[in-house]
Amino acid sequence: MAKTNADVAQHNQALAEKQKQIDELVAKMDLAQKKEQSLGELLRTKNEIIAQLEGRSKEPDPGMRQDWRVVGIDKTGSTVYVNLGSADKLKPQDTFAIHGVGLDGKVIVRPKGSLEVVNVKGDHLAECRLTNVKDPARDPIVKGDVLYNPAWNPNRPVHVAVAGVIDLTGDGRNSMEEFLRTLRKQGCIIDAYLDPKDFEIKDNEAKVGGALTAKTEFLIEGDSLDVLVDPKARDPQLREKVEKAIGQMRKDANYLGVQPIGLRKYLEKTGYRVPAGVLESGPSRPAGSKDR
Repeated sequence: MAKTNADVAQHNQALAEKQKQIDELVAKMDLAQKKEQSLGELLRTKNEIIAQLEGRSKEPDPGMRQDWRVVGIDKTGSTVYVNLGSADKLKPQDTFAIHGVGLDGKVIVRPKGSLEVVNVKGDHLAECRLTNVKDPARDPIVKGDVLYNPAWNPNRPVHVAVAGVIDLTGDGRNSMEEFLRTLRKQGCIIDAYLDPKDFEIKDNEAKVGGALTAKTEFLIEGDSLDVLVDPKARDPQLREKVEKAIGQMRKDANYLGVQPIGLRKYLEKTGYRVPAGVLESGPSRPAGSKDR
């Protein structure tokens, strides 16, 4: 009987050990389940935030006019006609991004191509050439597509500021002067920009003392000095000067509520024709900047 009692005690102890192991395992499973639930909740929250941000990004720009449209296309598909002309103060070499229209009648935010005005033929008619079509097979330019260029307004000049280096060709040279000429051709007033000669902030008349104002609508953010091939761009004092100037322009933009926009995004929105590859794999932005 004594042996039997010992066996029972040993058996009970073994059962207790097994129960302890089971309890520990259940506790671990509960903890893992709770962690999984927490991660799931975090993931759902993250996805909800992303969805909200994407939803905002899918909204057309407030200044987009849906009545500026492609009204005709020639047989070759390379020449299009638009309903803007001399009465709208349209000029040759003006450029526009081209946006499609969805089945719901809303403008599709991402542009499908771009055009350049060749010949103004009437009060509200101009001949244009296509400079880019992203997917001609599946998403060709068609009659009714909408035109957009945030820097072009027939009723008033658009005020902009330009921060950083402007490299339009990807060759490591500052194209600021060419870029400013293009902006002025489109009727823009440049409230402030970094002069590539001395990197001083200058105004529309190339005088030192340019600054963003309440009229400035965009701060176009270019590249950092890192993109330049000029050895002078490695000078620590120059780099400090440029970073300080860019920082001041960003600070002013934030204070005045001026919309910042990355160079490549701005070029896409305005239909500016740039060499292949510059938009997709262009150089870096100024430190802390993002392409918007």
